[in-house]
Amino acid sequence: MIAERSVYWNSRNGGHCASGVVSSASQWYLAEGATDGGFETWVLIQNPNANDVTVDLTLMTDEGPQSPPDLQGFPMAANSRQSFNLGNYVTSFNVSTKVTSQGGDVIAERAMYWQDKLGGHDAHGLEYAKLKAFMAEGATAGGFETWVLLQNPGPSDAMVYITYMTENGAVEKEPFGLAAGQRISLNVVNDVGETYDVSTQVYSTAPVAVERSVYWNGKIGGTCSTGYSAW
Repeated sequence: MIAERSVYWNSRNGGHCASGVVSSASQWYLAEGATDGGFETWVLIQNPNANDVTVDLTLMTDEGPQSPPDLQGFPMAANSRQSFNLGNYVTSFNVSTKVTSQGGDVIAERAMYWQDKLGGHDAHGLEYAKLKAFMAEGATAGGFETWVLLQNPGPSDAMVYITYMTENGAVEKEPFGLAAGQRISLNVVNDVGETYDVSTQVYSTAPVAVERSVYWNGKIGGTCSTGYSAW
């Protein structure tokens, strides 16, 4: 069978949806995240095992990785779920999360809310950071904002190459470096100007995790999804 989950709040004035994952894993990467400017970011972890596990959360910001002591070796009971409000640990517009588990595989998602939960979006984690990612959706005109979020969770610095595809053809972004353990947010309008049609290709010299967020009408609403990744 196929499973999804929808969540609504404020008499259905806000909502988000995510598909189920096909398996649990011992590691997850969540590229998107912000805990400043009225944003809330929650990392949601499910232990589907019949035994207890422990989890570690590493938070990656502009200034590199942080490992809050409260989030290292965190115990999770069998068949339980835990919610982690990242705002309790860091205040940053750029925060990604790496989740690792010991004693059994887990499932990780990330939910974000803003402007007192006026809007929100959600996405499950990626099991692997990869060298390529593709994202078909995107718009920077008509009140839309499109952001590309990149997380480098590995031990090596990455050189990142981005090609935007617009109705007028390809736009190449100047290559840039992304240090090990760091996260960056790219506002696509700064590279392509205003357009209703923009897709994104990401290539990097070290594996990265990539997501894309789109907001509209002054962030009344928003969506997020992971990039389609390939080696």
